[in-house]
Amino acid sequence: MVLIYILIGAGIGLTLLRMVMLIMVRINIKMFNQMVIKLINAGNTDRAIKLCNAATRSAYAEATKKMLEQAQEMGTGVKEMGATKRLLDAFNDDLDARFAKLHKSDWLASLGVLLAVAGAALSLGAEDAPLLPLLGPVVALGLTFRTRSFLKKELLVGREAGTAVAEAYVEAAKTRAA
Repeated sequence: MVLIYILIGAGIGLTLLRMVMLIMVRINIKMFNQMVIKLINAGNTDRAIKLCNAATRSAYAEATKKMLEQAQEMGTGVKEMGATKRLLDAFNDDLDARFAKLHKSDWLASLGVLLAVAGAALSLGAEDAPLLPLLGPVVALGLTFRTRSFLKKELLVGREAGTAVAEAYVEAAKTRAA
């Protein structure tokens, strides 16, 4: 019976570890975006890049930094037609690649679910099996699905926020040129 609880506990623990890993790399994208856009509108793109450097673990901040650096490299070409689309295409590709790296550790949550299911399966063979071990896989699966929906939501919010940053940068460049 101890083995059953060890397996279920390890399974839930691994899925919790995966969730904690994702929470540690998370930033409030909306608030971060507001600060970046204010800095861009004030003509402080270098400070906006420094702000992105401060959020070293965030996939969104890193992709935003790369987009701002690319926009600076474009110079006056950023005011041309299609510049926003080029910036956004590069941003979305970079953001997708960074989120793909975050998805690489999904195996940890899958292993956690497998251990919890193994523990529950072992408990079915026991003579005095309580119902509590059967909740282990449910909890592990719930945490796994929660982390995956969390990543999907973050990616969607990041794309919307990236669009706002690119548009703000192009508008600020046009305003300064006028």
